[in-house]
Amino acid sequence: MELLDFEQRLVRMADGLEACPGIEIEHRDLGGLDPERADARSVLAAIADWYGVSLDESLLTAVARFESFAVQWRTVDSAVSGEFDLAYLLDAFGDPPPALAHPGTPEDERRLFSEFRVFDAPHRGGDGKLVSLRCGAANPEIWFVDAKRGTYRLDVDYAGYLEALLLTRGTYGWQYLFAEMSLRGSEFGWVVTAIRTMLRAFPALFPEDDFTPLRDRLRDRLR
Repeated sequence: MELLDFEQRLVRMADGLEACPGIEIEHRDLGGLDPERADARSVLAAIADWYGVSLDESLLTAVARFESFAVQWRTVDSAVSGEFDLAYLLDAFGDPPPALAHPGTPEDERRLFSEFRVFDAPHRGGDGKLVSLRCGAANPEIWFVDAKRGTYRLDVDYAGYLEALLLTRGTYGWQYLFAEMSLRGSEFGWVVTAIRTMLRAFPALFPEDDFTPLRDRLRDRLR
């Protein structure tokens, strides 16, 4: 099957990590394509038919049909590391919501969690972190869950999330840059250190990319 434009971009990013002499790959699993879906539009049509969710056509440019797409990596000096484990969007809608509620969870949070469908779960080194879309809208909200620190809505949609993932390569903690929150407290010192180290290392490792938007976001989070 011929790769869609966005699928090609994902593969180039994964291959670029593997080819980079400054990066070591600890895990890679690029699964096959859904043989029954010839294009992105057929994926959205299947989601609408099977799950009653009509997604906005603006998401067509961000659909990938890989049945799995996961990479875990680190720099050779271990200063920076990251991971992504993307679920096929069609499969994500068919999975149950993550088990986030506990006996003391308020009812409004239970309802929110019941609408989550996980599509990025870096479980190897992610330390209880996952990313979900929230069902119920044509362009679903994106929520980042850190089991130790809380649940945060991100200010990107599904397409925007994947664009940011292509740029950050899944560096641990990158999602905090897209949450409306401060990173000034000691609780998030590790996030700031990881992002700053990434922003020092990546321009030399990946000179084709412009990391200015990430620097601007970090500056905003530290105000």
